[in-house]
Parts: sequence; structure tokens; C-alpha cells
Amino acid sequence: MSTDSCDFKIDPITYEVIKHSIWQTLWEGRSTMEKVSGSVVVTEAKEVLFSLHQPNGETIVSSAGLLLHISGVEKQIGKVIEWYSENPGINDGDVFMFNDPYIGGMHAPDQSCFCPVYYEGRLICWLSALFHTGEVGAIEPGGMCPSALEIFHEGIRIPGLKLMDKGVERKDTYMLLQRAVRDPGGITLDCRARVAGLNVGKERILKLFKKYGEEDMQSIFVQMIDDTRAYAKAKLKELPDGVWRDVSYIDHDGKNYNLAKIVTTMTKKGDKLTIDFTGSDPQRPGPTNMIYESVRGVVYTILCTRLFYIEQWNRGVLDVVDIIAPEGSIENANWPAPVSMSAFHVLQLCAILNTLVSKMMVGVPEYYGDQNACSPPNSAVIAWGGPNQYGLVMGTVFFDILSGGQGAGSGFDGVDSGCFPVTPEVIAGDVEMYESIMPFIYLTKRQAMNSAGAGKYRGGTGMEIIYKVHNTPGVQVLILGWNKETTAGPGLWGGHQPAPYKNYVANNTTSDAYLASGKAITCLEDIKATGGDQKEWPTMVSATPAFQGDIYYLYGVGAGGYGDPLDREPERVLADIINLIISPEYAKDIYGVIIEGNNEGINKEGTEKQRELLKAKRRERAATTCKAPELNCASIEEGIIRIHENLQVTKDKKIQCLKCGHVFCGNDQNYKDHALKAEIKGSEIGKNYLQTDRFLVYHEFYCPSCTTLLCQDALPPGTAPVWDVQVGA
Repeated sequence: MSTDSCDFKIDPITYEVIKHSIWQTLWEGRSTMEKVSGSVVVTEAKEVLFSLHQPNGETIVSSAGLLLHISGVEKQIGKVIEWYSENPGINDGDVFMFNDPYIGGMHAPDQSCFCPVYYEGRLICWLSALFHTGEVGAIEPGGMCPSALEIFHEGIRIPGLKLMDKGVERKDTYMLLQRAVRDPGGITLDCRARVAGLNVGKERILKLFKKYGEEDMQSIFVQMIDDTRAYAKAKLKELPDGVWRDVSYIDHDGKNYNLAKIVTTMTKKGDKLTIDFTGSDPQRPGPTNMIYESVRGVVYTILCTRLFYIEQWNRGVLDVVDIIAPEGSIENANWPAPVSMSAFHVLQLCAILNTLVSKMMVGVPEYYGDQNACSPPNSAVIAWGGPNQYGLVMGTVFFDILSGGQGAGSGFDGVDSGCFPVTPEVIAGDVEMYESIMPFIYLTKRQAMNSAGAGKYRGGTGMEIIYKVHNTPGVQVLILGWNKETTAGPGLWGGHQPAPYKNYVANNTTSDAYLASGKAITCLEDIKATGGDQKEWPTMVSATPAFQGDIYYLYGVGAGGYGDPLDREPERVLADIINLIISPEYAKDIYGVIIEGNNEGINKEGTEKQRELLKAKRRERAATTCKAPELNCASIEEGIIRIHENLQVTKDKKIQCLKCGHVFCGNDQNYKDHALKAEIKGSEIGKNYLQTDRFLVYHEFYCPSCTTLLCQDALPPGTAPVWDVQVGA
């Protein structure tokens, strides 16, 4: 970016060299943590953050690991300065530790360590290191507690205690941590891994200061933030002013089904964004609430990865956005509300904001190809605690959720089983590594058929996994699901929402004998053949005993589709069948594609008839919900702006279908109020949609003339249409 400021004296080449040296420093810090830690979160999943901060805490640059916590770490550094400058003091060689969710955190397992860096006796910057430590001594093992009713149930909270004091390890702090948790060895090694990373980072930064001088380095720190801020403002000016909205729901509060509404409004004007959660429901009694800094972290993550991906990721990104989250709401809970399950709430907000940002891009040709439907908005995870196969007591979580799908885009299908939105460089992890330290074996891990949102371009698939408890006298297992009875995340421009997550548990089985007989357990039917006590469980399940041979089945974490599924090329549908992404039944019912024989080819005549049949069914469904608008087709000419994959604003400020020319209404109105609308139970669409209407049904909106699916929402029956796109009114 520009280095034209009259106060900036560094030549452009040296500037780039130093920027990349700083970036490499952060990578070395991350790499050191990976080498020292024994946690699969770090060594396998790579879900870590390492960042550089100004003396006041403002982020200069963050490595592309766990972006979510940048805002929180800034607040934590500020609190150390506020609270501890005089007593016990901030000294060279100190390392402070935080994990209090209400002081810049998200939940207690996300633990940060940071150190001041001094040069010739002056504080020049801070370095921070953060990653997830599973066991925190909470009411349930693994740190995420469905049964929590207050923050005090969710484990030890450290408010900036020193792990290192002037370069000497604080034995008392480590003793406090070790005595508070089920896995004292794990938390000790994780803390020392963070300290090791900070030591390496500190050494590298000081070398840069010695080489280039304090004045030049400090001016570079400022310029890096200025560059990002300027880039973000300039890019926002290239995008249209407008308002984009979403309404989504959470189904469970940890103990009970308890529907909670999330209302998100994104407004863009000039070089400023406002993201407003006004209208969201009050905080819940269980641990599904968010804290304000976590919401800021989600906003930062999506803006970095979806909009401002060229410049350095730092404080400049947050300077172009205002965030409104009413106190006491589910997006900004008041202390002492529990928040340990907010890690999954984060995924839902990522899906929502990802969609809204993509909708802002559709009308700008340069960024049209950057659109993405939602990343996985649901969760399918198990956590556990107890003795592993070596007798060591542990408490942690399986990170297979990192194998989620990526949302589809304007000309491509989403990546299958390879996306986790809050961690751009995440790795799903090696099954054998998990099995080597956890008392479980994987009976199946594969891409989940029919899990992705359908569309002209489909979303990426999620995962289908079967775990068996193995070689342990017994453990406690928690099911940490999210949105089993709601869909949580929108498709884009008529693309379908991904399949809800599923679970199934089999206790007291004969699975060991079944496997010993030479049979495999690869699907639900095989699980059912092992006998015992079997059932589907609610969205979240608190810690329950599990023993040798018990089986846990999870399905989900697919991503959203893009565009009307009936516009998908039949050849792509056939390829998906061959690759076991979808079933032939799904191809017929959702895509309207008929396959010849044993996947030998496409029955073109049958496909044409089936698609016409599905369009007729859309009209029939709409007839039971609304009166059909009068047809009003006009010639399609270049308009003022495209506001949808299939809609534009004409020069006389009307909303028009780009496929058939139908004119809906003026641009100061919601096109959905002038579309064909149908409210449909998921069971009427297909087996991989919501199978109960206890909370939500699918609201679909079609062009009155060509019957193109323009939007699929999941809302309570009778809910007024969400005005999701309001541009140029």
C-alpha cells in the first residue's frame, strides 16, 4: 500500500522487507508453540493466534491463525496496563495470562499469554499468543458445558496473572492452574508452549529494532495500521451503499429447546460499515450467549477474510466498522451469564455475516466473483473427560468440526470438508493422532452425503463420523451440537441451506463382538445391528457416562448453496452422484435430474420433465400461501445496479428479474412482498431438511413469471418476509 505520508521516511522496498520480517516473526512464534505443545488443537488443528501489538495494545499485525481473538487480546492488554502498571508492575521478562471471557475472551478454554517487549528500557510493543486448552476445571470436562447456568460453572478464570516474572517462572501461578483442572499436565505444557513462542518472537523483534532503529520501527508499526485502514476505506467506497438483513435462530440453550432469534442488519455508507444486532432475543439461561468482544472478533474475522484480504490484518480493519449489540441480548450478555458454548454461536454469526458481505458484492463486477454462500452454521462435536488408554486423566474435544464445507460461490462449488471460517489456515487433523491419545477409535470418517446446501453451485459437504469408545474403564461424553431443529444459516440467491446436524448414540452394544466377527460399522444401519440402548439425542447433551463399545454418530457441517438448484448443470449433478456427494434420490427431488441406469448418463427428456414438474409444484405450494401477483414482463436492459444474482434495479428504479424481465416493484419496496411465496415443511422437500416444524419452516420466494427460486429462508410459520436487500432506494 501507499507510503506517501510526509511523516513516513522509509523507502518502499525497505518497508516491504521489514513488514515481511515481522510476519515471519509471528510465524516462527506460532511454529515454536506447535513444537512445544502436546495438544492436538495446536499440533494437529493449528488453531492458534500469534500477534504483535502497539504499546497501548492496538494490533499491528496478526498471523492468519485464529483471527477471532484479536479484539479481545487488545482489551486484555489494556486491562493489564490499567490494573497492574503499579502493582505488581509490568517488567521486562513478564508474561501475563488471561482466559476470563468477560475480559476480552470468548470462553475459558481460549487462553492467551502476552509479554511486554522493552528496548533500551522503553516499552516498544507487546506480543500475544493464544490457543484453546480443552480442560479448565469446569462443571463438565472439556471446557464447553451444556449444563452451565452461570459463568462460575465454566471453569477457572485467570485475570492477567503472571506466568513469568522478570524472566522467572511463577511456580505459584502454575500450581494454581494445575490444582484447578482435571488435566494438570495439559494446561502446564500449553502455558509453557505459549511462553516459548513469545520468547522466540521477542528475540526476533528485538533483532529488527537493533538493525533498523527504534524510530523507523515505530513509524513502520503506525504505517502498517494506517495502510490497512486506508485500504479498507477505499474498498468500501467501491461497494454500493445499502442495507442488508438476516434473521436466523438458535434451537437450544444447553439444557432445553429454547428458540432464540438473531437479527443482523448491515448498513454501508461511504467508507463506513455498521453491523447492528438490535432485535435479537434476550440472553438465555444456558451457555449459548455471546459477549461483545466475541462479536467484534467475528466481525474482524469476516472482514479480514471476505473483504480486506490484501493488506495486513490489524486494528485498521476494526476502525471502519461500528458494532451495535444491545446489552442483555444473546449477542451481548450481561455478567454472570454462561458463555462456554459461544464457540458454536461464533460459527453461526460467521455464516450470517459472510452472507451479508457477499450480498454487498454482487453489484460490483470486480468483486462479483468473491461472493460465497454461508460456511457451516451448525456444529457436530463430542467432548470427553476421564482416563485415556494410558490411564492419564484428560478432558478435551474432537476437532473434526474443522472439516466443514465451504459456501458455494458465483461460479464454483464450495470446497468439500475443508473449511473452518474463524481459522483460515486450519487443518482438520490426523485420525491416527487423535486415536493415539484419546480412548476412541474412528469406525467411519467420510464426506456426508446430501449435507451440502443445494444450488446452481452447491455448498461444500460436511462430515459423517462414527466414534467408538475404546480401551478405557469409562469416560464422560458430551454432545456439543448446534442447530439440530433449526438450520441457522442462509443459502445465497436461492441456494438452499445446508442440512441440519444429526446425532445418534448407542450404549451397551455388542460392537466389539460385531467387529471381531469381521463385520464393519460404517453407517447407521450397522450401528443399529449392534443392539443395546440406542436413540437420537437432543441438540446438546451434558456429560453422560460412556464405556467400552459405546458408539457416537455425528452428521453435519455442510455449507450453503448459491443460486436456484434447478439451474444447476445436469452434468455437475451426475458428477456429484458418482463422487457420493449426493444420492440419485436427492438429484431427482432437489435438482430435478434423472440419471440413466447405473450412473451411465443423464436422461435429458426425463430431466426436462422433472424440472417442469418441480416448478409446477412451486406454484402449487405458493397458491396455498399467497395470491399470485400479476405478470409484468418487460425487456431486459442494462440497469443501475445488480442487487441479486437474478435481480437488478432498472434505470427507472424498478426491481426486475434478469432471467425473464418480470418487474416486481419499486426499489423502495421489498421484492419478496411481490414474489410468489410458499411456506414448506422440510419433510416435504427432502430427507436432509428439517424433519420437524416445531420451530421453523422453509419460506421460499419465486419469480412470478419464470418461477426461479430467489431466496430460501427458515423462519417460524407466518413470519413476515425479511427485507434482506435494500440498495439504492
